[in-house]
Amino acid sequence: DFTHMLRDNEISQLSPTTSLNKSLRGIIDKCQKDFCSTHNVVMEGRDLGSFVFPNAEIKFYLDCSIQERAKRRFLEEQQKSDNVSLSDIENQIAKRDFIDKTRPIAPLVVPKNAIIIDSSNMTIEQVLNKMFDIVQIEREKHY
Repeated sequence: DFTHMLRDNEISQLSPTTSLNKSLRGIIDKCQKDFCSTHNVVMEGRDLGSFVFPNAEIKFYLDCSIQERAKRRFLEEQQKSDNVSLSDIENQIAKRDFIDKTRPIAPLVVPKNAIIIDSSNMTIEQVLNKMFDIVQIEREKHY
């Protein structure tokens, strides 16, 4: 399980750069599509619902204020190191958002037909419960 590495600050800062590499994106997108063709999955990413899987059955767009996201990241980073600044983290998040929203390849947008959830004032459990409720309602519509 390498999930903890995906949340690493260094990886987060490298992500916008690697997402602009067409060859790498092509490989990753193909791997994701191939895997999903044989498995039921839940995926998370800034362009999955808009570019990689635009026809996904259910798409969520999780929104959250930059200030709240910075506060959450700050608390995570404080557990690893006391050499972090809330304002630095807030600036990093704002910069990454700008880069992702303005990149020429698969920019960050709200996917068509996405269900928008603003998690600024919600706990992880509240967000998950809301998503589970929506998925259940959607499944009942189809069965």
